[in-house]
Amino acid sequence: EGLCKLTLDSLRDGFQVDDQKNPLLGLEGRWELLRRLGQSLKAHPEYFKSLDNDVLRPGNMVDVLFKEGADRPRRNDKYVVCIESLFKVVIYGFAEVWPSSRTSLEGVSLGDVWPCDTILEPNAAPDSTEHYVVFHKLSQWMTYSIMEPLETMLNIEWDNATLLTGLPEYRNGGLLVDLGFMTLKPSEEERGLAKYKSNALKPGQPAVEVVPTFEAHDPVIIEWRAMTVATLDLVADEVRKQLNMPSLTLAQVLQGGTWNAGREIASVLRPNTRGPPIAILSDGTLF
Repeated sequence: EGLCKLTLDSLRDGFQVDDQKNPLLGLEGRWELLRRLGQSLKAHPEYFKSLDNDVLRPGNMVDVLFKEGADRPRRNDKYVVCIESLFKVVIYGFAEVWPSSRTSLEGVSLGDVWPCDTILEPNAAPDSTEHYVVFHKLSQWMTYSIMEPLETMLNIEWDNATLLTGLPEYRNGGLLVDLGFMTLKPSEEERGLAKYKSNALKPGQPAVEVVPTFEAHDPVIIEWRAMTVATLDLVADEVRKQLNMPSLTLAQVLQGGTWNAGREIASVLRPNTRGPPIAILSDGTLF
């Protein structure tokens, strides 16, 4: 209930936001996100209602997952839970969180799913969805983040964890651009720089290094993110080979490898902001 009643001023004060000294990109988008989180909790008591009372909290999802593990045979004295079950709670339980402006199908918002015209067949039907690229980046990030503490605290082992993908976010994608693995086409770079200049003229914009800038729904960003996901699998395979560690998980490669490497190279190439080589105009729900 508190999330549903959260005001923008309360959030601004809580994070000590100052447009000049301490800016927070996408503040209004983040505020709406938190309010919609409250709505999601109310809409899905099957995931978030306490077993003891009517209190709705995200952490109550653990009871749902633990019940599945308790009902299945143990493996190496651990409770076995399918990663699909956790992802189902995240993707359906938080469905109301995503802005209605995102891609929708039959009136249902799909969240972090975007049409990629690059792979659209010339003879595709007008209502084709074959070129939709499914990212669910924040949902997968949340899933990864929930997995580890449940492994250590509740002795859970995850089945089918390899179904999760690499995360198409600016550190991983930025690393691939900064290292020259991927480059913008000259025409797109020119368009992105023009967008940067026009956006920089708006009041309240933070001072950043000059980089090509695009909206989150721009085809350039969708293609960049899609290529990042595909390439991270190749990077992980090569890291396992070089280290002779075939059991190294993709999550470990992301956390200890590509994300840190992306941050470090950004700090060298763009020391003022340490931002990515391609900027996304954020609404607080995609970064």
